[in-house]
Amino acid sequence: MQTISIRFEYELKKLVQEEIERLTEILKSGASIHEIADYKHLTGQLAAWRKLDDLCDEARSIVDKL
Repeated sequence: MQTISIRFEYELKKLVQEEIERLTEILKSGASIHEIADYKHLTGQLAAWRKLDDLCDEARSIVDKL
C-alpha cells in the first residue's frame, strides 16, 4: 500500500516531467517565439522546472538516508 507522501511524490514528478516536455516542444516548434525575449523566458522556465525535478530527486535521496 502506498502512503500519501509516496503517491504525492510520484504525481508531482509526473507533472513536472509533463511540463518539461511541454516547454521543450514549444521550443522545438518555435511557433510562439517571436523575439529573443520569448526565447529567454521559455528557456528560463525550462531551467526552473528541470531544477525542481533535480530538487525532488535530492529530497528523495535525503529521505532515503533517514
